[in-house]
Amino acid sequence: MALDALEWGNRSTFPLRSVTDYQRAYSEGRLTPVEAMKRLLPSARELDEKYSIFITLDEARVLDRAREVEGWGASACLANPLWGVPISVKDLVLTEGLRTTLGTAALSDHVPSCSAPIIEHLEAAGAIVFGKTNANELAYGSDGFNAHYGQTGNASDRTRIAGGSSSGAAVSVACGLVPLAIGTDTAASIRVPAAFNGIYGYRPSPGRYNNRGISPIAHTLDVVGPLGATFADIMAFDSVFAKASERSAQPREIEGLRLGVPASAYHESVAYEVLRCFESYLHELETRGAQLVHEPFDESLEAAETGLYPILFTETWEDMSNFLSEWVPTVSIEELQRGLGHDVAALWDLHVAPDAEQRFADWTYAYAKNEVREQLKTAYSDYFRRHEVDALVFPSTVSTAPPIDRAQEETIVVDGNSLSIFINDRNSGPGALAGAPGLTIPIGRSQDGLPIGASLDGIPDMDTQFLAACAKLSFSQ
Repeated sequence: MALDALEWGNRSTFPLRSVTDYQRAYSEGRLTPVEAMKRLLPSARELDEKYSIFITLDEARVLDRAREVEGWGASACLANPLWGVPISVKDLVLTEGLRTTLGTAALSDHVPSCSAPIIEHLEAAGAIVFGKTNANELAYGSDGFNAHYGQTGNASDRTRIAGGSSSGAAVSVACGLVPLAIGTDTAASIRVPAAFNGIYGYRPSPGRYNNRGISPIAHTLDVVGPLGATFADIMAFDSVFAKASERSAQPREIEGLRLGVPASAYHESVAYEVLRCFESYLHELETRGAQLVHEPFDESLEAAETGLYPILFTETWEDMSNFLSEWVPTVSIEELQRGLGHDVAALWDLHVAPDAEQRFADWTYAYAKNEVREQLKTAYSDYFRRHEVDALVFPSTVSTAPPIDRAQEETIVVDGNSLSIFINDRNSGPGALAGAPGLTIPIGRSQDGLPIGASLDGIPDMDTQFLAACAKLSFSQ
């Protein structure tokens, strides 16, 4: 399906869409960073009004930063892969001198005095922070709704949800405003928005990128990672952080790759149209020489159902308290809680606060973290070794992006069946709990033009090999 910007009216008309586009334009002298940002900002204003992409977009700061990197000299684009490249940042990541709200009322005027290390690293590589993107409040949610800053609309149809919690990040990429965005992922918050908006989303193994200076949910599960317009954009982001030995890893060809297809439970309740598109993708992989290994991995989903949320809900209160004490000492967690929007407040009252009605018992948390999670990590390694596969592949979500419906915010209808909205997080859960690297890639569209994604999981802490295996697995570009 053609996605002409003028026809659809939901894409920036600015011609630079990928990191490679920016690098080429700068190296050939067709544009400077300042000229690029001046042309891009009007589209950002227009699209933000339609989709609620940003919480903060400081145009003067964007231009000041463009002038700064321009002052490095034109040769800087050769030495710095992200020189002059705009990157949007989820508004849970601290940015020096730029309002960072965490999407919550108590920090609505908070301007940090320092940036998270990941921002410092990217700016040292020449990147331009292009706005702070909307997200579910404190990253608590999967629909892209924020009670204070509005509902982010899907880039292909703004009457549909963008997914969450990294909603604005995904839409900023999908609308062509930036080639890269920074998101966070605890259970599915990079990969589901990427799938719903037809872009790439990479959840790294914990520790690949520095989490400091980023609002937490659960330290055991939280990661920060990129959403990109192309796989090459994801790799450009990763190259800034990778060791020299990792940067030299060669992309694998499709022929000879062995991909585990854990159908069974991973395909349960998946919409017919989504499953048909996924099966066509599998057929294309086989046609190009990949070996598909159809072996179930139901125990992974069972482990995620048992272990993910006891960790997520139990760690939030202490982790957020520690974050505020270190980074925003003027705001207490009690003050933050009093200002929560109705949807997040209900979750905190039920599961998170020390006196929560259904707070998980300490032994349940310990069992989930020390037994279920460790067993799942072992199960991942065993599956890969036993079946000699390079990655798992499965549908990213059960459905395409559901309609925005605040009256039925907890449920969606899939092929006539009423399901929890969180069903779309299900297939991402095992990788999150195991600490496995995961990648969502666009594989097609539904009849009404909504994106469909496939997800791949790797072995925990084997990100370089995983990315090399994924390099040639997308055919949409």
